[in-house]
Amino acid sequence: AAAATMGLLGTGFSVGGGAGGEGRGGEASPSLQSGLPEPLRRAFEGELGGWFPALKWLIKEFRLHVGYETPDEEAGIRFWIDKYERLRNGSQVPLGVEEWSWPTSDEPALPATPLEVQQARRWPRCDVEKQVDRLFELRRRLCPHTPILVPLQQLRHYEAPRGKTAGHCRAALHQFRAASRSRSVVLPSDMREKPPSTPTAAERRAASRGKVMSRETRDRLFPTSVVGSGQLPLTDDHFASRVVDLAIEFDGDAALATKLGARLLAQGELQGGGEGGEDPRPKARRWFEGRSPLPALRLVAFWMQLGDRAALGLLAPAAKADRALEARMSGEKFADAVSRLFFARFRYDCVDAGVMYRFWLSMPKGVRSAHHVRGLHNAKAFELLREWAQLRASASPAVSAAVVPGV
Repeated sequence: AAAATMGLLGTGFSVGGGAGGEGRGGEASPSLQSGLPEPLRRAFEGELGGWFPALKWLIKEFRLHVGYETPDEEAGIRFWIDKYERLRNGSQVPLGVEEWSWPTSDEPALPATPLEVQQARRWPRCDVEKQVDRLFELRRRLCPHTPILVPLQQLRHYEAPRGKTAGHCRAALHQFRAASRSRSVVLPSDMREKPPSTPTAAERRAASRGKVMSRETRDRLFPTSVVGSGQLPLTDDHFASRVVDLAIEFDGDAALATKLGARLLAQGELQGGGEGGEDPRPKARRWFEGRSPLPALRLVAFWMQLGDRAALGLLAPAAKADRALEARMSGEKFADAVSRLFFARFRYDCVDAGVMYRFWLSMPKGVRSAHHVRGLHNAKAFELLREWAQLRASASPAVSAAVVPGV
């Protein structure tokens, strides 16, 4: 196995090309779950043996529960401890690797079987830590750009159990819509879907226990001022996110955003809005998310050219709009927002710029929008995270040894 690994390293063998998605010409991108070239598959199986399908199964379960592929070793180990080890019934004798069966390890949309769950609960913690570390180290050496799981964009090719389609499973992974041309935006408070029934006081207390109330929620529950339309004024972050959403979805066309923006905010998508049920926007785009700089959208000018800003919830003093949009284009709060979301998901602070960057890349656009981190060029995003990690290291000597300022 070691010789095979060194052979692959010597030839510079690498597959994959980015953060999730499909390859050129619409072909499916390879992953450790599907489409992995035979030499790489043999290398992983030779190094990990029966742990290879077991770890793919664990990371698949992580994404089904959390919404993202685990960004590093520690997140995967902590997930196993919380989800499986703590639910172990007494002292259970571990099964031998040759007795394992993982029928859903290569099925990205299928949940675990009861047998698989029982097998995972029997793993010794020291073995889990060792094997998870080996998997990530081997991936970093052989194919650092290849995802472990089938990218979210390709889940439509997979079937789910009990009559559900892969599109439903994809929607459950924190996507706003299952449609391929979905539009995720920050919705105004009066357009959000209401719960079917009013919860009791006990249910409200149980739901709020242990949660931190966001500024938007606090303003909605305890308003201090109300605008003329009856809507609460947006915070600077939500104002900027809505302008960014509209500018991206309409490719900087303020006239089209004025005409269709309210519908996009209300429905989250524009399918069927044009003639023949097609998307009414031009198919040839000038601005591409992740590849084009955010200042190229000219957000301040775009906002000023919107025809009915009140209907879009974007009525604000020019000075406030200019301040909020300039801060968003500069990425002033970007790194802190990504760090807070990472901690909320995985319950530990990460100071590795590469891990934080891959975590941000894995976010669906609806999640990026809701947490005010959408729109930056990929290179700009990584640079901001690298500077943030270096600043954290300089502020705390204990942290400096853990910082890896690179991918």
